[in-house]
Amino acid sequence: RQRTDDAIISGAEHADLVRHATALGDFLFGMLFDEDAVRRLERATLPGYPRPLITLRSADDVLLSLPWELLHHDGSFLLRDGRVDLARSTPDDVGPGALVPEPPEVFKLVVNVSAPAGSGLDYEGEAYRITRALAESVELTPTELGTVEDLIETAKRVRPAGLHFSGHGAPGRLQFEDDEGRSDWVGIAELAGELKRRVPGGLPPFFYLASCHGNEPAVPEKGQSGSESSAAHLHRAGVAQVVGYYGPIADELSTRAEEALYGALAAGETARYAVREAREALQRPFRGRAGHRDTATTEAPVATSHPFAWAQLVLYHRGPDRPLCKAVPAAVRRSHDAVLQRTFLGVGKRLMLQTGFVGRRTELHQVRQRIRRGDKVFVFQGLGGLGKSTLAMRMLPMLGAEDDVVVLWCQETESQPDRAEALVAQLLDYCRGRFGSGWEQVVFQVDRVAGDDSARRFVLFLDVLLQNVPRLVLYLDNLESLQVGPDDPRSGHDENAMGEWRSDAVAAIWTALVEIAGQRELRVVASCRYRHPDFRGQLLPVSPMASDALYRMMGWFPALRRLSGEAREELVRRLAGHPRAVEFANDLVAHQLGEWEDERGPWTLSDPPTEEELERERRDLLEPALPEVRERLWEDLLLAAIWERVLDERARRMLFRMTLLRRPWEPELNRVLGEPEEPEEQARETAERLRRTSLLEQVELWRATGKGRPERVRRYTLHPATAQFIAERFGEHGELARAANLRVGEVLEAQIRRSPYIET
Repeated sequence: RQRTDDAIISGAEHADLVRHATALGDFLFGMLFDEDAVRRLERATLPGYPRPLITLRSADDVLLSLPWELLHHDGSFLLRDGRVDLARSTPDDVGPGALVPEPPEVFKLVVNVSAPAGSGLDYEGEAYRITRALAESVELTPTELGTVEDLIETAKRVRPAGLHFSGHGAPGRLQFEDDEGRSDWVGIAELAGELKRRVPGGLPPFFYLASCHGNEPAVPEKGQSGSESSAAHLHRAGVAQVVGYYGPIADELSTRAEEALYGALAAGETARYAVREAREALQRPFRGRAGHRDTATTEAPVATSHPFAWAQLVLYHRGPDRPLCKAVPAAVRRSHDAVLQRTFLGVGKRLMLQTGFVGRRTELHQVRQRIRRGDKVFVFQGLGGLGKSTLAMRMLPMLGAEDDVVVLWCQETESQPDRAEALVAQLLDYCRGRFGSGWEQVVFQVDRVAGDDSARRFVLFLDVLLQNVPRLVLYLDNLESLQVGPDDPRSGHDENAMGEWRSDAVAAIWTALVEIAGQRELRVVASCRYRHPDFRGQLLPVSPMASDALYRMMGWFPALRRLSGEAREELVRRLAGHPRAVEFANDLVAHQLGEWEDERGPWTLSDPPTEEELERERRDLLEPALPEVRERLWEDLLLAAIWERVLDERARRMLFRMTLLRRPWEPELNRVLGEPEEPEEQARETAERLRRTSLLEQVELWRATGKGRPERVRRYTLHPATAQFIAERFGEHGELARAANLRVGEVLEAQIRRSPYIET
C-alpha cells in the first residue's frame, strides 16, 4: 500500500514494488483458483476465445476492497496482460432499474468537481482537464457550484445516464463544497439516498468516483467486516456499473483514465471494454511527482512513476454489459451543444443572458458570504466585457423578489445633458409602472420641495418608494458611465480624475444610496469598470473566466462549435478568459468560414481530425481571425485611450514591470515596481491610480494557514490582454526588465526566509 501511494523514481524501488505486487498477486490467485479452476481458466484464455470475465461477488466490502486486479499466474499479471477482465458485485436482489436499458443516442453525463478552499485541489485546472477530455465524447453537463445540492438538482434536471464525481474522497465519504466554498464532507449513504429520493428514475446506471479511496471501506478496524466502501454502497443501492479507485490516484492519471473510458463509451462500447481501455491508458509512461523528489542516486529514472496505476482502477458490474449509448460522430455530438440565449430587458438594446450562465463559482461564493454577513452594497468591478452585468443579474434574485428590483441603466444617461436627472427619470419610470397614476401626486409634492435639485429629488422619490415596498433592490448597470472615463477631457489634464464622479449630483446620489442602505431595507448592486474611494469595502472584483467555462461557452456560438476540440483549446489559450473576446472570435471565424465555403465548398472535419485538417484550421481560420480579435478587444477595453490620455510615463513603466510577474503578487511588491529612486509612498500612489483604471486588478485567493481554516488573501494581477497590450506598446526594454527582476528578487528572497508558504 505504501509503495502504491509513493511515486517510484529508481529501478530499485520499481523492482521492490514488482516483487511485492507479484507475491500478493500469486496469493490472491491461489485464494480463488484450485487446480480444476486453473485448468478451466487456461482453456478460457486460449487464442480465439472471448476474454473471460471473473466476477467477485460478496457482501463483505473489506473482501471486495482487496486489490484483486493484481491476480498473478504463470509469470503474468492477468489483467495487465489482457488475459481476463475482472468485476466486483454484491449479492443483493435488485429490480429492473439496475439493468442498462436500450442505449440512447448520446451518453448524458453530469460531472461534479469539488475543490473546497484549503483542499489543495486546483478546481479550474481539474474542471478544464475533464471538460477538454470529455466535451468531444459525451453530452457533458457540469455542476456550477460543487455542492451536493447542486449535484442533485443538476441530475434531477438532466436525467443523465452517468454521474461523475471528481474531488477528495475518504473511505465511505466524498468532499463537496458548501455554498460559500468551504469543505462539506458527505457520507456516501446520504448521497445515494438523496439521489434515489429526489431524482426521477432514481440512481443512474453508471457512476464514476474519480476520487481517492473510492473502493476502501470506512474504518475497517484491522480487517473486520461490516464497513462499507463508497463504490460498493452505490452498487448495492442500485447503480449497475460503478468505477472507482483503490487508494489515492494522481490527478493527471485520473484524467487519462477518464478520457479513455468516456471516449470508448461515446463510441458505443460497453463499460467493461471502456475500463479495459482506461487500464491501457494508465499503463503509458508517466513521470508525475517523481520529478520533484530529491534523490542521491545516479541511476537512470524509471519510465513511469506509478507502474501499477492500472491496478487501482476497479469496476463494479451487475446485469447485461450493454453499451451506454450508440456510436455517434463527434460532429453530431457537437450539434447537441446548447445555444446561447439572450433576452431584451426594458427598452432599447439591453441584451442580457437568459440561459447558459457558466462558471463564476468563486465570485458566487463571495456573494453568499457577504450577504450572510449582512452587507447591503455590492459593486462588481473589473475590465469591460468580463461578464459583470451577467453576474450581477445572477445575484439579484438572491436579494429580493422580481417586482422589488429597480434596474437603472447608467449607460443610457450618456446621451443626456444631466446624467443625475436621467437617473431620476429611470427611477420614475419604475415607480409609475408599479403604482400607476397614483404616483403623480408624489411627483407633484417632490418637485415642489426639491425643485431642480436632481440628487434631492432622487432621494425623496426613493424614500417614498421604500415606504411602500418592504424590501427593495436597486441595481446600477455600467456605473462607470457616471464616472470620468478616458474620453473625458478632465482625465487628460488631471491624472487623478480618472474614475471620479462626473458631477456633484451623481456623487450625492451614490452617497445617499449607501447611507440609506445602511438604515433601511435597501440593497444596492452595481457593475463598474473603474474603482472609486467611495467603493471601499463594497467591491467584488470580477476576474477572467476559468478555462473550462470559456471552453464550454464556445459551444453556444454557431461558428465556434464547428471547430475541433484542438482549435477551441487554442482559443482558450489566446482569449485569456474574456467572454466578449469569444463573441468577437465567433464573428470573425464565421467570416473566415464563409470565405472558405464560397471559394472551396463545405468545411468538413474528420472524426477525429487529421493533422492536415488541424493545420488547415489554424492557418485558414484562427490565424487570420485572432489579430483582429485582439484589436477589437483592446478597443473595447479602452486600452489605447487610457494609455495615451490618462497615464504618465511613470505609470506606464510600472505597468511594464508588472508584466514580468507570472502570477498574482502580494501588495508588498508594488513598492518596488515604481521608479528606483522614488519614495515607496509614491509607488503605492501610482499603483492605486492604476487600480482605479482597472488596468491593475485586485483578486482574492484562498491560502491554507495550517490552522484548519483557510484564509482569503489579497493579490494583484494584470489581465493577459492588458499585459499583451503593454508589452507591445512598450517594446524592447531589456535593462528596465533586468533591473525590475533584480529588485523583485531581493524582496522575494527576504520573504522566503520568513514565509511558510510554497507560493513564495
